[in-house]
Amino acid sequence: MPRQGATTPVCAAGQWFNDMGFFDFFRGGNAAKDKAAQHQRAVARKLAALPMPEFIPECLRRLNQADAGWAAHVRQPHRGARVLAVNKHLPDELADFYCMCDGFESPDERFPARLLPISSLRLGGAHKPSAVELVNSYWAHHGNPSGKPGQLRVLSARTHADAPIYELNPSALDLSWLMCRPQPSGFVVLLTADATSELHRGAVLEVHNGSATRHSGFKAWLGSCASRAGP
Repeated sequence: MPRQGATTPVCAAGQWFNDMGFFDFFRGGNAAKDKAAQHQRAVARKLAALPMPEFIPECLRRLNQADAGWAAHVRQPHRGARVLAVNKHLPDELADFYCMCDGFESPDERFPARLLPISSLRLGGAHKPSAVELVNSYWAHHGNPSGKPGQLRVLSARTHADAPIYELNPSALDLSWLMCRPQPSGFVVLLTADATSELHRGAVLEVHNGSATRHSGFKAWLGSCASRAGP
């Protein structure tokens, strides 16, 4: 039994860490991350509020500021973009985007917004492998992060502790527009119909590593990509 006034090794170590400011350091690191996330969300909201003629070049400018070295550019708009948008029942935001440009192109496959031309838009089920197959393949190799068999965990783009978490049958992905060239670890889809009361038509799901992040619409998603890429 330690003598009166003695300090146990555990307490002494804890006091040493506290004296050295390690706990304050970790708290400061989390605060810095929260501040950076808040800034990115604010930038994304400002971008999404821009009219489309300003939104497209500003997003591309920010995306091209990344240190990765990619040099993306807009494609010239497809002459039949408006007709194709109507035939595909695209939401107004996406239709307006394609009437001004035919997506973004970059030689670098890591570019986060390699938007397909409007004539190349296909439902997730029309790709080989399909969107569902990509998700199931990831789960088979790495496990399902949701912990619920057959259910895709969908997080809100908001990073607050109380941000809602949704669940989605991945079959809905095959009925959604696949927006970018899919990769084994992830892809981006735009819902063509209300999947649940919270996951509505026009919402964009950024699927990555077996889970998804929900954005309220096309401009919210692309603005978020641009806000993460540069100041």
